Amino acid sequence: MAYARWLSAQTGLNFSLPTEAEWEYAARGADGRIWPWGNTWEVGRANSKEAGINRTTPVGSYPSGVSPYGALDMAGNVWEWTRSIPNPYPYNAADGRENLSDPRRKHFSICGGSASDKAPSLRAASRISYTPDIDNPDIGFRLVRHP
Repeated sequence: MAYARWLSAQTGLNFSLPTEAEWEYAARGADGRIWPWGNTWEVGRANSKEAGINRTTPVGSYPSGVSPYGALDMAGNVWEWTRSIPNPYPYNAADGRENLSDPRRKHFSICGGSASDKAPSLRAASRISYTPDIDNPDIGFRLVRHP
């Protein structure tokens, strides 16, 4: 979140971490697919345990795993932070999950799975949560730009 604020100040554009709903929609598309490319797991479309690389790869190394909106690496490589506090489905932005007051004391959802995870953890609806002070090389982030 600090990097998004810094980048926004530097560019004059509005960047943020995605909400969990934004992240999942970008990964699944309007049709709600299981993985960004479809509903069948296919080795070679994501950096996962099955790929056997056991480390992160540059973004775009798996172009056939692209999401319906052109986002790359939304399955595998690294788990990605969202700015949402994990609450049960269905998603409801008014239930407090987007309350960012005192973020150091909260858990936030991370999505997408990592290179260390097997296919089931890479489903677009998979999520776990951590507090922001976690130091884990399997967690990264992507930003969204809002108008």
